[in-house]
Amino acid sequence: MILVIGATGTVGRELVRLLASWGTPLRALVRTAERAKKIASAGIEVVIGDLSLPESLEPAFEGVARLFLLTPSHPRQVDLEANAIAKAKQAGVKYIVKLSTLGAKEDSPISMSRWHRQAERLVEKSEIAYSLLRSQHFMQNILTFAPSIRKQAMLRAPMETGRMSLVDARDVAAVAATLLTKPRLDEKILRITGSERLSFQDLADKLSDALGKIIRYEDISEEAFRAEWRQAGHEDWLIDDQIEIFRRFRDLQSPLVNDTGERITGRKPKTFADFARDYASSFKQN
Repeated sequence: MILVIGATGTVGRELVRLLASWGTPLRALVRTAERAKKIASAGIEVVIGDLSLPESLEPAFEGVARLFLLTPSHPRQVDLEANAIAKAKQAGVKYIVKLSTLGAKEDSPISMSRWHRQAERLVEKSEIAYSLLRSQHFMQNILTFAPSIRKQAMLRAPMETGRMSLVDARDVAAVAATLLTKPRLDEKILRITGSERLSFQDLADKLSDALGKIIRYEDISEEAFRAEWRQAGHEDWLIDDQIEIFRRFRDLQSPLVNDTGERITGRKPKTFADFARDYASSFKQN
């Protein structure tokens, strides 16, 4: 039995869908019945539980041999994942696949990267076999910019000409599904990137092609970005992290690109053009 924690998230939804299509014995832990509806599908057993309440996790871990671990980026992330790891050890779980982030370091200026590294260390110390998937920025994160793309036909960010190697969350889910069904115990850390080095102008051009209208990229200041994201209701720590991510990529013309996803899954990674076509409706006015 495979237990998926984070089944309603960007990667988790794709992961449970893929595992269910393979006929893999599968259980998903969700916090509420409302969230359970998001992944209701034949072949997926759903259990209600809360990582902040370890006593509620017993039914989810019963008979589980392999665990996919992902919690939303949040100041409580490490505590929540610690509870899951402790319960996994108690339940006799044999293998953990934890989704992390490229650049996970305990001294990172990006809080999400620090939290992921702290949680990684808990997995490493658990004495359970593991694989850590350090993923690059998701293409799906561009959906955050959908409101301005829909309303103003504009992609706005403080990126100048910097480039990123965005990866599609569906490809990350495919790597996780492959490892959960065929563990690679010899690979403790897998770095997963996209296959392209793209500037935000490149993203705007590819969105233009997919949407059939011109999407302009406008480079803005960090202060303007901060104001826009605050107005949109994002928390300050998340805004700080996003600005720091932009800083890291702003002057980078050749970010890391590797073939980890294709090597593990045997399939070509999705391009941003693929993503733009598949998610075009999210960027169009209703």
